Amino acid sequence: MLSIADTLFELLRIAFRGHSPTSFEGVDWKNVLQLAKMQGVAAVAYEAVQKLPEHVRPNKATLLEWFGCAYHHERIFNLQMASAADLAEKFHHENIRTFVLKGCSVAMLYPVPTHRPSGDFDCFLKYESDAQCDDGVPAFEKGNLIAEKQGVEVNRDYYIHSKFLYHGLTVENHQFLMAVKGDSKDKLYENFLREIIENDQPEYIIGTWMESPSPMFQALFILSHAKGHFLNEKITLRHVCDWSVVVDAYRNDIDWTEWKQQCERFDLLDFGYALSRLAERVCGISLPFDCGVNIRKENALLEDILK
Repeated sequence: MLSIADTLFELLRIAFRGHSPTSFEGVDWKNVLQLAKMQGVAAVAYEAVQKLPEHVRPNKATLLEWFGCAYHHERIFNLQMASAADLAEKFHHENIRTFVLKGCSVAMLYPVPTHRPSGDFDCFLKYESDAQCDDGVPAFEKGNLIAEKQGVEVNRDYYIHSKFLYHGLTVENHQFLMAVKGDSKDKLYENFLREIIENDQPEYIIGTWMESPSPMFQALFILSHAKGHFLNEKITLRHVCDWSVVVDAYRNDIDWTEWKQQCERFDLLDFGYALSRLAERVCGISLPFDCGVNIRKENALLEDILK
């Protein structure tokens, strides 16, 4: 009989890769759902639950609760997308590009984008050209001023990003992509990520003026964001799923040898390898690069996630 965690992993593999279901006889579905909720993957797992033979599905009460959870994710996602798109359009009218950090730019890589849990709207603003810089006002601050013209109160207390509420959406408008008040390597990493964005051609999220950063940016930023959560807050299976869809979607668009070099340069490689092995194990993706085997580190990371 599968454990609660292994049952959830199997559901994620079905959702992401269409794996054939194994035996689900005798599953404690109530606790599988609770674990999925805690790990931020309940709506994704529901995609797989729908595909199971009727005789092994959860009972009606649990199934309805699971459906309600997925529906809630969809509703919140759509409401937040509408607010984010509206804000990006206002920025666009002022000749400002809106790059989406994490969030819906990663959600668009999921089989069902609305099933990735929505959180804050993290954005990085950039003038369409240097000539359009508004009297020397940085695009970051121009974005704050645009929000204030809408009657929004902007909190500028934190140096990395400002924060404000726009039509029910919490917006984090980034002045810096990463924490830079550390050692010189942190500043070097910030500058490297900015160089990538400087050279990015527009890749709009369909129907909006929001832009997804380039594949290499995503493959570095999403990884470093997950590592930051691991070190300072918490990491969940949702972070593993985010990394899985990035690797899978961009497997042919990224020079993975260069990615490894940059990860080594910025102290991301060990964590990147461990997270990649978990993406393979939990979500069933095949990795487009070799990262060896280190069961001890992989299990330690998974243990931390499941706690």
